[in-house]
Amino acid sequence: MIPSSSNIFISGDLEGLSCTEEDISSLIQLLIGTEPSLESLFLKKSVNIRFISKTEIKELNFRFLNKDRPTNVLSFPTQESNLDDELLGDIAICPEIIKSEAIDQNKENQSHLFHIILHSLLHLTGHDHSDDSSAEIMENIDDKREQGLAEISSAGFQIDDLISRIVTVAKDMELSAFESCAHELFEVERALISANRRLRRAAADLRT
Repeated sequence: MIPSSSNIFISGDLEGLSCTEEDISSLIQLLIGTEPSLESLFLKKSVNIRFISKTEIKELNFRFLNKDRPTNVLSFPTQESNLDDELLGDIAICPEIIKSEAIDQNKENQSHLFHIILHSLLHLTGHDHSDDSSAEIMENIDDKREQGLAEISSAGFQIDDLISRIVTVAKDMELSAFESCAHELFEVERALISANRRLRRAAADLRT
């Protein structure tokens, strides 16, 4: 079991879900950042997130909920009698089902997984998926994502402008006695084009 930020402990195999433990930790930080009231809670309490097989989650679903079928996620909040315990609760996730659902819903694996984890964490903190407070938190996170998209778009336009200016200067230098400098500028141009492509891919991921 490997500890990550905000007392979140992640274990098990993510099985090709296109994300890392660091990505999940970043999601937790985003949740805390959009809902300050949760910050002190996550500083005091820990959460276990375990990725398990379809067979294992089916057994848990039957044992605790009397449902003889696999499911995507199960959340187990700490019992009220143990509220002083440092553990807020446990979350069990089945990567195989997450991937299958993502395909059915035409979503990226990572995007669907993050959505599942977010709702599970809200459940552990006492929020119901249908209540207004949970909806507000989700809306705040969506707003932050839109702000991120806007910043990425702005950075992309700035890079495009830099590329254009660099090409103009490099072509002028290439015709003069500064051919080696022109070569360096063309290398910078290629690096900026590569960075711009990565920004656009990141923006596409955020939109899923």
